[in-house]
Amino acid sequence: MLIAETMLTANATGDVLNRAVAECEGLKTFPYVLKDGWKRFEPNLDRHLAEPIIERAGISFAYDEAAPEGHRHIAIRRYGPRGRTVARGPDLLIAAMRCRVASEIGDTIVLPHTAPVFC
Repeated sequence: MLIAETMLTANATGDVLNRAVAECEGLKTFPYVLKDGWKRFEPNLDRHLAEPIIERAGISFAYDEAAPEGHRHIAIRRYGPRGRTVARGPDLLIAAMRCRVASEIGDTIVLPHTAPVFC
């Protein structure tokens, strides 16, 4: 029996977050994308990759100075497949990519690898 591992979108970072964004964007060549030559698809780190995604999704931003460290940047998508979506992160790009994923996939990401479970 195989059990899929999951992660909360609100906690996603790195390749897990980037893979989920690639899925939302319909990219089939993860982890690479053809943009001025082949390069890694890392919109959580590269604003040149993130900006078109943010614009297409209509994501806006806010900042909550009173929130705990790592949750102060807020990304908001007012109109998406799941209605209004809000996500937080340690910086604008991570918050925006979490917002993109949460608005399309939901609050939980299914991780690409499954582990065998023996009963």
